[in-house]
Amino acid sequence: MSDSDSSKEKDYWEDTCRMIFKICDQFEEIPEKTIKSKELLICLKKQKVNSIYDWIDKQTQKINSIDCEMYLKLSQNKHIKQYIDDFLENNKPEKKKEKKIDYWEKACELLFTFCEDNKELPSKNFIHTNKKKVKILENQNAETIHSWLIQQTKKIKDIDCELYKKLSKNIYVKEHIDNYLKKIEIEEKIKVKNTEIDQSVWNKYIGKHIKKSQCWCCGCNEITQSKFYCCPVLSEADHNLNNLRPVCRKCNKNIGDNNIMVYVEILVNINEPDDECEQEHY
Repeated sequence: MSDSDSSKEKDYWEDTCRMIFKICDQFEEIPEKTIKSKELLICLKKQKVNSIYDWIDKQTQKINSIDCEMYLKLSQNKHIKQYIDDFLENNKPEKKKEKKIDYWEKACELLFTFCEDNKELPSKNFIHTNKKKVKILENQNAETIHSWLIQQTKKIKDIDCELYKKLSKNIYVKEHIDNYLKKIEIEEKIKVKNTEIDQSVWNKYIGKHIKKSQCWCCGCNEITQSKFYCCPVLSEADHNLNNLRPVCRKCNKNIGDNNIMVYVEILVNINEPDDECEQEHY
């Protein structure tokens, strides 16, 4: 940047500051709405902002203490000084934690208000248009109130969780979380049951004390006691111990919904258990 450009930029800053001071004093606050002043709008545009509020916020972000030169310049106006003082106070380390909690409470309030007004949970397509509400969600790393609810729900492990107690105060949210916990419980039971079935299949067709073996189908790829697939002999039959066999990943994929015995017969007939037979690394 040349000296002349730097000088022009400084002039724009000074002019903007002067006009904003005057407007803040006139309104007795920092106005959020757009001010219809062509001269001011030109200055703001030159500094890549759209409003007085945006300009003040941009300058405030550069301030880290009351000894900062920017603070000394802007604090000459009492309204802007108050804004900056609040910013500095809220950005103290101990205040940041409080602020984070405050944003959580506000997001929770948004959710509860929506549920009470609409008698249902917000859909994933519902988007707040109010800037303040959007900012609350952004501070919680959420795009919508629906995504915020999903984030919170995934943190809940049981009904004794503190988060559950807070969110279940709303009947619609409580029902949602209860259904989520039931789903997780069922999935866990299925997972445990499947693990037990897998172990039984290995014990019957490979051997309880054998840690490694070859795939029951191709007889080539290596499978281990902790990494193998249970494939049904007849896909339409029950998936019980007599209808399952321990196979490698490749055979499990190739069999798909077909009959496992037909697949084995094809391998035998072409006298090619698996030309691309290789160690399976898990």
